[in-house]
Amino acid sequence: MKTKDIILRVGGAVLLTLAFVFTIRACRLYDEVSVLKGKHEALRVAYADLDMKSRDYIAAAKSDIEARDKAIMEKEVEINRIRGKVEAQDKTIAGLEAEYVNLGENKDAKIANLQAQVTAWREKFTLAEAVIAEKDAIIFDMTAKYDAQVKISAEWRGQYQRQAELHSVALERIAAMEKEWRGVRVGSRLKTYAIAAVTAGLVYSLVKK
Repeated sequence: MKTKDIILRVGGAVLLTLAFVFTIRACRLYDEVSVLKGKHEALRVAYADLDMKSRDYIAAAKSDIEARDKAIMEKEVEINRIRGKVEAQDKTIAGLEAEYVNLGENKDAKIANLQAQVTAWREKFTLAEAVIAEKDAIIFDMTAKYDAQVKISAEWRGQYQRQAELHSVALERIAAMEKEWRGVRVGSRLKTYAIAAVTAGLVYSLVKK
């Protein structure tokens, strides 16, 4: 067998082997990239829908918090108004008590004074109950505000975790693509070197003749 034929056969075998090896590797890497691409896209679509619902939920919770803040402010204004009435009743009671001391033996006046004091105390008691009711309502609103803020925090945490997972899959995809690119580049160089070696062998065999 001629040297030229041997070089061609050996060179052809090397090229076929390299082509086979790198084709298999390229197919595996391509499949890996495709899987990661599909996973990333599926997560992106699913998480985009979840994030949209999450943003709507957060917006509703914030709106609820704002409404409760307004309600709390209104209740605090009402409490201050009621306290003003309580202070007025305190002054009325103090005045009646001072007046009672100066009524002497006037029983009718004393009875009228005591009745007025009872009425003032009842009014003060009613006002105190109203203050308690307003404070209970404020506590309820503040509890609801806290619950809404907890839910907002949970939604933010969910959004962060989803974005972190998407970022992780994207990094895996990039790493696989870089690996695929390096493999193709190395394979291309080896094939170039093999072709160059075969060509050099052919040239050498021709010159030798």
